[in-house]
Amino acid sequence: MAGAAPFIRNEETAKIARSTPSAKAAAPGSGDSHSFDGLLKLIYCGPYDTPPWKPFLLALEHELNVDAATLVLWQPTMGDEGVLISVDTDRVLEQAYRQGNYPDDPFLNIQPGYVYSLEDVIEPAALRRTAYYRELLAPDDCEHMMALDVIGDFRGEAKLRLARRKDNTAFTLAEKSFCARLAQHLAQAVSHYDRITVPALEHDVYAAALAQLSFGIVILKDDDRILCISRAAEKLVENVDTLNFADGYVQLGDPKLARKFATIVSGLRAGYRSDAERQVGALSLPGTDKQGSLQVIIRPIPLPEYHYPKGKIGMALFISSSHYRRELSKEVIGQAFGLSPAEAAVVLRLSKGLSIVECAAALGIAPSTARGQLRSIYSKTGVRRQSDLVALVLSSTASLA
Repeated sequence: MAGAAPFIRNEETAKIARSTPSAKAAAPGSGDSHSFDGLLKLIYCGPYDTPPWKPFLLALEHELNVDAATLVLWQPTMGDEGVLISVDTDRVLEQAYRQGNYPDDPFLNIQPGYVYSLEDVIEPAALRRTAYYRELLAPDDCEHMMALDVIGDFRGEAKLRLARRKDNTAFTLAEKSFCARLAQHLAQAVSHYDRITVPALEHDVYAAALAQLSFGIVILKDDDRILCISRAAEKLVENVDTLNFADGYVQLGDPKLARKFATIVSGLRAGYRSDAERQVGALSLPGTDKQGSLQVIIRPIPLPEYHYPKGKIGMALFISSSHYRRELSKEVIGQAFGLSPAEAAVVLRLSKGLSIVECAAALGIAPSTARGQLRSIYSKTGVRRQSDLVALVLSSTASLA
């Protein structure tokens, strides 16, 4: 249980846990605190592993001499395969567990923060009558299991399952005590995993939206070194001579433009006020007919406290290209504005800069038909002019599809 002391699920084992304050006394295998500390490190590094916690499971498997180990981050249910991180499990049986329904799983409702073995929760004869045993344990000769559930701050329970086959030994009280000592650390690590997963998802969504709009982003630190570059920004400068990101800095090919950029950045940094609404600079970088020009918007941003000294100001650069034309979806335009397929086709071509006569020619219809469709489009979108219609579509969420 997060924030609470873990326990073994019987009084005799609880006494052992209370009488063994050091990891050395409780640890199986090597039995020293170094192995326990190593597992703690792997627990807290687990959220950053791919897949998460696999190195921890491998090390725990070795430390406790188990034949298979699984961490369930999302419990499988009918129609939902869940999220399982496992080592040395039978893949066929694991898939059966993902796709099946096992309400007779003896560990299904164990109390979080406690360590259980099969013997703690079900009699051997009763276990052998369950579908869980017949379909998952018996085919793999699995005879001994140990289970620990923990609760993070956001998700449901994370479930640790350790298994031994018939030719291995049953889990000892010392081994259960050792595993119990990991419980509160695993709970904290799972909570941390939840905290970093949601911002990472948000970041991916924002990055995909900006890439669709062909806006590249570059973040500069307070000394103007590059902190991060979006994939869209890298793509935008692939074939241009006026801008690159060599040696960790923004490099401008024209010395005059380089001086102008430095002046804008230093002015924004010197004049930054947290209560000011619009503090931006702009720079246009000329290009060729083949490359197109680049537009750069520069905005000051305060760098995170505790990562940088207070008052340090970085820069966010938003980069776009004059040669980019957003490829809108006719289907999405139709759905977003309630247009028929024919009307959406007209809007799509208008958004590419065609006149209504050119739209009619491209679609193989009479200009009068195209104008009739345009009147219907105006009625449905609430605009009166072509320029307003194009602006509406390009600024709408349809451009993100």
